Amino acid sequence: MKNVKVCGRGHIQFTSTGSGIRHSEYNYERNQEAQIFLGFQLILQIWVKLRELNTEPNYQLKFFSEESKLNQLCLMIVPKIKGQSNSDEFIAIDQNFFVFSSLLEENKTVEHTLQEDRQVYIYLPITNPNVELEVSSSNNGTTEKVTLKAGDGCYILPSTTTDNVEKLTITGKGSDCLNEFVLMDMERSLF
Repeated sequence: MKNVKVCGRGHIQFTSTGSGIRHSEYNYERNQEAQIFLGFQLILQIWVKLRELNTEPNYQLKFFSEESKLNQLCLMIVPKIKGQSNSDEFIAIDQNFFVFSSLLEENKTVEHTLQEDRQVYIYLPITNPNVELEVSSSNNGTTEKVTLKAGDGCYILPSTTTDNVEKLTITGKGSDCLNEFVLMDMERSLF
């Protein structure tokens, strides 16, 4: 496919190997000491098994600004609709899988609705030692809370005893930093 790219902060790179590709990755900043003093780039790889095998290889690169994520959920990855070309707005993949990201200031909140046949995974990368999230799940008058610190993640499965949707409330608790996290919404059968 001959794609040679440098991904910076806010970039999402998608590669589907499909019927096969030659692939390699490396850290563009080869001097690790310079990286420590100049800051670092967090690379998060998410592997998703696609619905169809042996498809044509696919490469997409999109940029999502900090403003698009500040105190709101920013939709970045969506299911591809058969027969449609890739979106200019999102990365479209061949799976019923959504990825959101957010940068929450302290005490700012975002909400996400979880349908009964889906599950959510929330990951709080180690971008700052002070990052912290409070995740609340409300269903049928019952609320459960969990606190995530840098490097933590949690699965949230909807209650199987009710037909109600669950409301997730995510609050930034880390002070003096932006609480950056990723939320993945997927079918329960995927994992």
